[in-house]
Amino acid sequence: MAPPLPADVFELQGESFFQLVQQKCGNTMVEIMQYLEMNSADCFLGIQDVFAFFHHDSSDLVAIKKKVGITLNDGSFKVKAGLSIQANNFIQSLKTFQQHKNLQTSKDFIISAALLDRYPIIRRILCFFMHDLSEANDFCFHFKRTVIETIIMNHDRAKYRYDYSSSIREFASCVFILGGRNVYEFVRLNIPGFLPSLTVIQALIDASTNYFQEGEFRYNVMSHYISSKNLKFVYAAEDCTSVIPKITYNTRSNNFTGFVPPLKGGLPQINTFSTESFAELQHWFCTVSMPHLLNAYMIQL
Repeated sequence: MAPPLPADVFELQGESFFQLVQQKCGNTMVEIMQYLEMNSADCFLGIQDVFAFFHHDSSDLVAIKKKVGITLNDGSFKVKAGLSIQANNFIQSLKTFQQHKNLQTSKDFIISAALLDRYPIIRRILCFFMHDLSEANDFCFHFKRTVIETIIMNHDRAKYRYDYSSSIREFASCVFILGGRNVYEFVRLNIPGFLPSLTVIQALIDASTNYFQEGEFRYNVMSHYISSKNLKFVYAAEDCTSVIPKITYNTRSNNFTGFVPPLKGGLPQINTFSTESFAELQHWFCTVSMPHLLNAYMIQL
């Protein structure tokens, strides 16, 4: 793959420009440009046909014409195919570079009709973003814009460089909590770049200030919230679901969860099963029962 053009290619003059031509096209093309006194990229692009000059019948051109091409028996002149290809490729590179530079400096971005016909969705996306100012205070509009921007921005990035805004992370947490692992993975895998990995979401949930611990009765938090809202009546609710008994280790509390905690005053004791002894852990497995039901007690407004 040929090296890219330097950023100052249209500022090169004389010898510095000829050095670039030598890298891209070879020594013969340098001699042609020196002979025609084309000492810059602007001058080079200003000529419609670089080799048209050599079709003239003049004894002064005999020496250089032998390098550029061949003279046929009928007197016509034929440019070497390699030189023609090199010149065309160099011209195309300069034009592409010039167009890209113009797009970067121009305030108006021009989209070709062919591209719009091939991807009609571009028209809808443009119309969507054109309503940005008129719907500046619309939360749904801003969230939809964030979703589109996230997917597009992550499209050309490596997976380890995916970036997500705080609103996308919060939305992803809700999807994971309400839909579960399978639903979350289904959405994430089928819309690449939209939702962060489960590892990120789990870390986000674990770092949340609303940290729930097995067996904990959060009376103080409840009382503070009720007082802040100046509530007089609330509703107590209980939810119960069956679970497959299993023991897990909670790194945050340094505690094993999944055993039935002992009761004290009618309330379960938290952080009961914390140990650094494998023998004690084995003893718990043999003597402490594991629940088949999960109970949650909630206060609803």
